Amino acid sequence: MLKRILFMLSLWLSMVSTLVCQSTYSLDTLWVYAQKNYPLLGEIQLMDQIDAYSRDNASKVFLPQLDVSLIGGGITGLPDFLPNQTSPNGFKLIGNFQFNQLIWDGGRTKAQQSLTQGQTQVEKAQLNVTMYSLKERVMKPFFALLFVEEQKKKLNLLKDRLERTLERTQAGFDNGLRFQSDIDQIRVELINVEQQAIQLHYQEESYRKVLSILCGIEMGEADRLQKPDLYIESMEDFGLRPEFKLFDSQLDLLERQRQVNKSVLLPRVGLIGYGLFLTPGVSFGPSSLNHLLVGGVSLSWNLGGLYRKENNKALLDIQESRVEVQRALFLFNQELQSLQYRSQTSTYKALIDSDEELIRLKKSIVESHQAQYDNGIITLAQLLDALNQQSMAEQNKSLHEIQYLQSQYQLKIQSGK
Repeated sequence: MLKRILFMLSLWLSMVSTLVCQSTYSLDTLWVYAQKNYPLLGEIQLMDQIDAYSRDNASKVFLPQLDVSLIGGGITGLPDFLPNQTSPNGFKLIGNFQFNQLIWDGGRTKAQQSLTQGQTQVEKAQLNVTMYSLKERVMKPFFALLFVEEQKKKLNLLKDRLERTLERTQAGFDNGLRFQSDIDQIRVELINVEQQAIQLHYQEESYRKVLSILCGIEMGEADRLQKPDLYIESMEDFGLRPEFKLFDSQLDLLERQRQVNKSVLLPRVGLIGYGLFLTPGVSFGPSSLNHLLVGGVSLSWNLGGLYRKENNKALLDIQESRVEVQRALFLFNQELQSLQYRSQTSTYKALIDSDEELIRLKKSIVESHQAQYDNGIITLAQLLDALNQQSMAEQNKSLHEIQYLQSQYQLKIQSGK
């Protein structure tokens, strides 16, 4: 009695330990894990830092600029203004400085900062497109693993039926009503089932490893997948796809470039100071020149941009047209794929409906064959064939259900949901 209690207790503890360690993952959960685990995710923070430093550097153009230089050498060519005076020519130490303070740059700095911010938005949009593609990369092994799990269940059902048939055949053999070849034939079918189970085991292990790497988790044999709902409302609006945000950000970047092109056509206004110092100074008779100071307001205007204005405008117009063509092409391809997925969905739904009736008929045939075999009307091979046909029908239904779910989720991914 005590041994029985200890055995039941150990069995209960084993079951509790398995339940505690077992995890169930839904497709949406694995998508979140995959995005968090993707190495490119760290680039978002780096993009923000680059954008902040670039805009800060652009704003420093309004800080005072001072340029100082010293020249040691000789001066030649200065005339002698007065007779009997020492020539001003000779070795001199010359120092000069230039001070510039930008007051107004025609909006160039602000436009350049806006352009830098727009470039960052385009890079982020491109990253979001890459991150979104992870959904399909996770979805494929998810549904493949889900199908393997369903196949294992159906294979276990077939194994149970064969074992029950073996028990009944063994009893008949013991009573002299069955042959040893009948028992051997059933055992052959059981070996075939075991071989299929081995193949499914390694397929399952492979898909688990792929999901573990993609999602950054350790998916063990005890972990299970949560089968999604059989019906998900299909979406035909693709406006939520990240690709459209990428197209919008590219057009916005071109508009920011237009503002930069306009700003370079305007003049720059600032303060300027210039100083010149000579040691020793240059003698001009009773007086000498040892420094020169100049200050005032500066106006600079580069007219080269006017020559390129029309070409730059034409280039931006062409680039905008290219973005719109890419948008139209993407939408065209999405509509074609959506049509294909909707057709597949309808096909799989119709197959599932017929699978129900097919399984019912196959089950009835097996029951009839079992009774006929027990009465010696049909052979064991005919009964085993009926059992395999029933199992195949059940496996096909599982396959069609998984394919139906996958086509529905393809439509969901297409809509950007």
